[in-house]
Amino acid sequence: MNIRRGIRFKYPKPGDVDNFISKFRKMALSVLKKQDQIDAINLRNSKYAQFYESVNKGLGLAGICERDIQYLIFSDLYSVYMIIHEYCGAYKNKQRVDIALVYEGIPDDEWYKPDVAIEIKRAFFLKSGQLNKSSRQSLVNDVIKMKKYCVIPHKYFMQYAITNDNLKLNEVCTKINFEDSVNEIFYKREFRKHKLVPSYFGCFETFDCEKPQHLNMLLWKLCKTD
Repeated sequence: MNIRRGIRFKYPKPGDVDNFISKFRKMALSVLKKQDQIDAINLRNSKYAQFYESVNKGLGLAGICERDIQYLIFSDLYSVYMIIHEYCGAYKNKQRVDIALVYEGIPDDEWYKPDVAIEIKRAFFLKSGQLNKSSRQSLVNDVIKMKKYCVIPHKYFMQYAITNDNLKLNEVCTKINFEDSVNEIFYKREFRKHKLVPSYFGCFETFDCEKPQHLNMLLWKLCKTD
């Protein structure tokens, strides 16, 4: 990614990466909400509205996939952030990370090196409000992959989920139980020196007239425990 000459980016001081990511994730959720409204209005006014309702896709982002999430965020925020989607330099084994961000803005010759890596996965929840087994396992798989091979220092995991009811993960008690249930699997795998911390949760109601649904976004941070 070449230096964007003539553009001044304001970066926080080193150590403020959590504040930087906090603003980014809120803007990312706002981008998805805006796109949900655009899609819903366009589909509702088209001759295909009945088709989308009949296949339970909804009129907004109810059927969105990971690549869609990734590209919507990139295409709307690349002028605000130094963001690279499908960045191939994130892993030692040349695997691509979904989103890479530069937050310190330190150039290396003609390139900027990303400081933040974000993997994106769809999540599914049980009625109890906990991640189901497959969603927990996919999260753990990404964590282990990033811990072993990712060369970018700050590692985050973005999960999104479509649910009928609003998840109450911002309540203190629920958040603690949720965090414990996810990290439990790490202890079973003797993965004891790191921990996943839910650093953000946000949601919005999608524009579906028949069956109101919610798009939930969770952001996890991989932290060392000692």
